[in-house]
Formats: sequence, C-alpha cells, structure tokens
Amino acid sequence: MSTIYFAKKISTEFVPNKLNVAGENHGEASRKFDLEFLSRYDLNSENYWEEQELSVSEENLKEKKGMVPKADPALLKLVHFVLLIKEMMTDLENHFSSLLGLKKIMNTSPDKWRLIEIDQIQLPELKEKVKTETDMMEIFLPGVIVGMLNNYTSIEGRAREVDLLSSVQIKKSYEILNIINENNEKIKQSLEIIKTETNDDEHKPWDLTKFKDSIITLKNIIDSILDSAYEMSKNVLTTNLQIEPLETGLESRVSASRSYYMNQTANELSDKPGLWKVGSSHVDDIIKNIPLLGEPEYNLIPKKAFDEILFKHGLSVVNEPARALVTDNEREDK
Repeated sequence: MSTIYFAKKISTEFVPNKLNVAGENHGEASRKFDLEFLSRYDLNSENYWEEQELSVSEENLKEKKGMVPKADPALLKLVHFVLLIKEMMTDLENHFSSLLGLKKIMNTSPDKWRLIEIDQIQLPELKEKVKTETDMMEIFLPGVIVGMLNNYTSIEGRAREVDLLSSVQIKKSYEILNIINENNEKIKQSLEIIKTETNDDEHKPWDLTKFKDSIITLKNIIDSILDSAYEMSKNVLTTNLQIEPLETGLESRVSASRSYYMNQTANELSDKPGLWKVGSSHVDDIIKNIPLLGEPEYNLIPKKAFDEILFKHGLSVVNEPARALVTDNEREDK
C-alpha cells in the first residue's frame, strides 16, 4: 500500500451528487451542523443518515416482502454491543479490585496523609469511573439490546442483512433476548446496588459485600449472553470475509465485519446523493482494506477531513454538548 494509492482513493472533499460516507465520533452533537452543511448543496434531511439509519437498496433485494435490511447489519451490531458490555464488565471488576485495595489501606495505614489522599482524590476518581460504567450498562442492558430485538416482529427478517446467517444463529438472537428478559430485574438491582454502595459517603470505607455479589451476578448474565452472541455471529466474522480487522480480538473482528457490509451497501448506493455518518473506526477499516475490497465507488471521507470541510464552511461541533450515545430514536429503530 503506497501513499500515492491512498491519496488517490481517499477524499478530502464533499461530492454533492454521490453518496458520501464520512467518519465521526458517535458522542459528538454533529447532526445540526451536518444538515446545515447539506442545505448549502440543496440537500436536506432525506439525504442524511446516521450510522443505523441507512437501508440497503430495495432494487437489489431477492425478496421484496418484509422490512428493508439495514446497511449496518443489526445482528452484527448486537454482537458488537454485547462485546462492549463485556468490556464494561471487565472495567467494573477492575474498579472493584481497586476499591478492595483502597479499603485495606484505609483500615490499616497509620499514614493520615495517605488516608487523606485516598479519601479526597482516589476514591472520588474511582466513584466517577464506577458511575460511568454503570450508567453505560444501564443504557445497553437492557435498554438497547432488548430494544433492538423487541422492535422486530420477526427476527428472521434480519437474516437478510447477512446472507450467511443460519437458522441456528437466528435462534441464538432469541436466546440473548430471553436471557436479558429473564434477568431484567437482577440486572437493574445489581447496577443500582453498585451505584448506591459507591455513593454512601457516610460509611467509608464501604461494606463491599453487596458490590461483590452484584459483580458476580452481572458477570454470569453477561457471559451467557456473550456465548450466544458469538455462536450467532461466528460465520459472518472476518475469517469468512475479505477484510482484515484493525486489531486482534473478537470486538475488532466484529467491527470489521460490520465495516465490510457497510462498504458493500455504500457501493450499491454510490449514486444516491447525500451524507452517511459512520463511526470513524469503520472508515479506518475500509481504508486499510482497499486492496482487498477494491476502490470505493462512493466518496469516502475520514473524520479529520470531514471536520475540516465543516470548518471551512464555518461549522464546527467543538464545544457543543454531546448527544447521547444511543438516542431514543435509535432505541426504537435499531
């Protein structure tokens, strides 16, 4: 792969009469700027899609009945979300271990300055980390995942997004839904206990017994979901696709698999004028794999380049409040 090769294939300009696929950080509040930008080319909200909004071309469907599949396969996205939850779970376990270590010091150390440091610096930092992880887990479990599956009258319809899915794998998606539904109250209670225990400033160092029990409960639930998610997706991962992941590990492989299908649909819709915003890692996947995937027929714009395009038009997302990682519309539509 040469620098000349990439310079030729990757765009730094917006092309109004083509499909433009641009990278973004999902937390940025960019929609209103993107729409303002499109209006300057006589394009509007009908020419704008966030990552989960673009659908495949109906002309290319073998079956015309049922829902139109998404460009970003929902079932692969589901697996990716489960893997993200697994990462959050690992972070929570690490925070718990850190709390145990600090509790031991607080119970035994004669150094009052060390105790002050723990009380005023380390514990507040850990509390904030725990809050971040539990808040995110509350969004994803059960909100997003159940929302993704519950809003489909027929999960079999999603198999059309990924033509390699088998009936066994589709059944696994039902298993994920059932596991979460059956454990819904346990999930909520466990997250609430963790948040409550780490907000009890009157009883430090905290009794972490309930925290530990909640960690074990969540981990068992998430591990069972992960087993089903991996079985559901294993033959549509990068081992069977012409794409190399950015990193090693299952999450990167699932992300690259999503990128493969995004690129496939974007090529099919290359003459559809507008802007499709996707996670910048998917743009990076496609750029890395141009020798395998071929030159994009659409206009591919890395995040940094698109930010510069907006800036030239007097538009910027800097200092704007971030949008929620998953909006109410996404919960309904995924």
